[in-house]
Amino acid sequence: MFRFLLLTLIICTLSACNLAPSSLPQPTPLVTEVDPEEYALFSAMIDQNVTGYTLGESVVILEQSKPHIDSLEFALEGPFEPPEELVEAYRLRNDQPYTLGQSFTLKQAYKLMPQSEYDGLLGTGSAGWEDFETKYPQAGGVFLFSRAGLNAARDEALVSIGYYCGSLCTKGGVFLMVKEDGVWKVKQELVTWEA
Repeated sequence: MFRFLLLTLIICTLSACNLAPSSLPQPTPLVTEVDPEEYALFSAMIDQNVTGYTLGESVVILEQSKPHIDSLEFALEGPFEPPEELVEAYRLRNDQPYTLGQSFTLKQAYKLMPQSEYDGLLGTGSAGWEDFETKYPQAGGVFLFSRAGLNAARDEALVSIGYYCGSLCTKGGVFLMVKEDGVWKVKQELVTWEA
């Protein structure tokens, strides 16, 4: 009888321990899919033409995100100090390239360009650009996006955008974006590049 009670007490104690919430810190959840809010942000950046270049009647977007961590680090060396929450969110979401889907809501038609096609475009210089113009006659270039580092309120973000429009035609930067009245807008350009 004593063994039965002791065994019952041990089983109950172990069961109670398993039900108690852990006091250990919980790991940060992995981000495996592109957030719908990121698509809204990317779409707003294209619709507002933050690059300033002529876009054409349709848009081509690289189907793989570009982390651009170096661009963020360079931006952080400048005079701007974006909120640390956004910087950490950007780093977390840009741990690797992610595949973008057909979830953009643009005012114009768009196509996603596979990474392999983009690599071929860059590898062949001006001949590659002629191939691009033949395949995408209504587009002025290719957009590239990092993942967006969003704050908890989902009304501020850090994002890198690039626009490639020929062998000596490119522009991009790291932007601090803010969502006002349901619309994403540029709050500040942290760093830009152009060729």
